[in-house]
Amino acid sequence: MTTSFLSYRPPYQWAPLREFIASRCIPGIESVTNDSYQITLNCEGLPANVTATHQADKNGFAINVDVESPHFINPILDTLTRVLDCNADWFQIEEGLNNAGLKVTANTRGIRLPGVWTPFEAGCRAIFGQQVSVSAAINRTKLLVDLVRQQKPLIGFPTPYDITEEVVDKIGMPAMRKRTLLHFAEAMRNPNIEAQVCAGDLSALLAIKGIGPWTCQYIALRGLGDPDVWLEKDLAILRQCERYPINADAAKPWRSYLTLTLWHDYMEREQ
Repeated sequence: MTTSFLSYRPPYQWAPLREFIASRCIPGIESVTNDSYQITLNCEGLPANVTATHQADKNGFAINVDVESPHFINPILDTLTRVLDCNADWFQIEEGLNNAGLKVTANTRGIRLPGVWTPFEAGCRAIFGQQVSVSAAINRTKLLVDLVRQQKPLIGFPTPYDITEEVVDKIGMPAMRKRTLLHFAEAMRNPNIEAQVCAGDLSALLAIKGIGPWTCQYIALRGLGDPDVWLEKDLAILRQCERYPINADAAKPWRSYLTLTLWHDYMEREQ
């Protein structure tokens, strides 16, 4: 067991991040408590169990990593830093949001980008989320994991190699979306395309029928931690822009936080 500590610069809104992740957790892979986040990862066939415990009084997270090989430790900590968005500087972000015409409140100051562990997972979640409710997208993601588990032992989230026609055919969604998921997995099995995507170049994905700017933006935001993603075609964002006089370009290079703050405000109003 390796222990570490990830610090952040306050303010840090743990509760919204925790609830966002908790509502999308996949049983058997992730879990969330009031003050912690746990996940099981696949590290080249080896399981890694990671726990991050929020310590607000210390402005950070106590980390426990249980993995057989120590050379996975630093990559896990680097990715966890992104998933929990520990490096955000809210003094700069707030200035950008104010410039965009959005007043930051005590409930939104310090909101963090809720990451996932890989761009591939983000892409699967984005494809499942096309033109359906959040709950429907979550249920499809969970079903995908369950179907793969019926085929083989599974550690962590499925890989591109786990996405087969046999699995995808059993997911209730339009045939075109099934093909999009299969073609996305096929693309991500290509080491060159995977490397490009992980480096932030998602242009190859746009050649896949059914993947457009919204899907790529979602991957960039949640799978890469890009701080400057503006989801202008997202339904919630469109409705929020009718409510508020937003000049998104004025928030550059922090438009991801503008997107997330508007999402948060929208969800609070819808409750």
